[in-house]
Amino acid sequence: MKRKIYNIKFYEIIILVAALLLQSFSFFISFCDLIVSNGFLQICLDLTYTLRDCCLLLSIAIIVLRNRLKIDCILLIAFFIIAYLLTVLFNPKNIPYFSELQISVILSIQVYIIIRSELISFSVFKSIIHVVSRILCILAVLIFLLEKDTIFFQRHYMDFANAISLVCGVLLYFGIMETKKIDFIFGGLLYLAILLSGSRGSLLTLSILICILMWLKMKWKAVLIVGILFITMLFVIELGLAENFLVFLTEKFGIESRTISRILEADFFKGNDRFELYRYLCDKIIEDMFLGGGLCADRYYLISGGLEKNGTYAHNIFLEMIVDFGIIGFFISLGLLKLLFDFFKTVKDNNIKGFISVYIIVAFVQLMLSRSWLTEPNFFILFALVINFKKGKCYDGATISKCINTNIQKQFYIDKSY
Repeated sequence: MKRKIYNIKFYEIIILVAALLLQSFSFFISFCDLIVSNGFLQICLDLTYTLRDCCLLLSIAIIVLRNRLKIDCILLIAFFIIAYLLTVLFNPKNIPYFSELQISVILSIQVYIIIRSELISFSVFKSIIHVVSRILCILAVLIFLLEKDTIFFQRHYMDFANAISLVCGVLLYFGIMETKKIDFIFGGLLYLAILLSGSRGSLLTLSILICILMWLKMKWKAVLIVGILFITMLFVIELGLAENFLVFLTEKFGIESRTISRILEADFFKGNDRFELYRYLCDKIIEDMFLGGGLCADRYYLISGGLEKNGTYAHNIFLEMIVDFGIIGFFISLGLLKLLFDFFKTVKDNNIKGFISVYIIVAFVQLMLSRSWLTEPNFFILFALVINFKKGKCYDGATISKCINTNIQKQFYIDKSY
């Protein structure tokens, strides 16, 4: 098999890595921006946004100059351009809503292109995400302890959960799959913070992630452990100990948790008028079944229909895709599911499956309950990683050097077969 050698400079690696990190943890940065209003920290955040914009231009320039822009990246860009033009022509009322998101969309496309370029190997990406997650975990715990009593925090509990979901998922992966005790403790602390802060969606999806990781690590032993925990939980609930423990937690930390309140009231799975929102949007699908209502049609429909109290967007990725793009959105959704199915079918390494599962849960399953794929950069990172594994069986590092050091140049071996 022929291979082509690229000499990639160290500063280019730094630019690409910085661009990935700034988008991977963009929700964390945004939440910090919410709680900081002035002073030195605000200056640092402003510089972070400036760095983000610089990395956008420089990273794309690096990839284009090194001829690593893949055909699917070009097709993705073309898709958004065509969708935008069609929306301008046929659904111009949607454009103000898309204008609010267009920077997020551009930055999300950027990280997709970077991952697909394969100039940063999976092993390097995984290691860097791990290190940064540990740092952000400490910062997140401090923020929680300092802000938990404030009205602001209680109003923005979902923003906090979104900010730390990826960090929590990554640390739980390293704690369970790679048996790193410190990561297990850190991940557990963030899981507890999400429970106490009140985001049911994040708590539920991270619980699913824990079960998946345990299954990948222990197989049938995991089933036994989960079964024992479930039976134990039933006894605890029956004896009333769960209620006492949850009340103790809320009193200990001095906060009101919507999640704990729902558990105590036995309506954890009760929706927030989401079904009314879903029914309304399903009716709109029938009106624009072929091409859909255009970019951000779900936002236009909900706000113009007076349902913004239930949500200003679809809160479900499949519904959002179909409302916006009609039958095309339906087939896009099927294509995404097929990519994930093929990934789990072809990749044999459980450690790789476990790490990708973090992104599947945080950036795909979570989108079935909340957030929008247009504002979720990790959604684009997920499918860029999945496609890389589909295209190159050795993407885990065998075809690209794992090492990054302070040398001026480093040789990266790129598989030329795709």
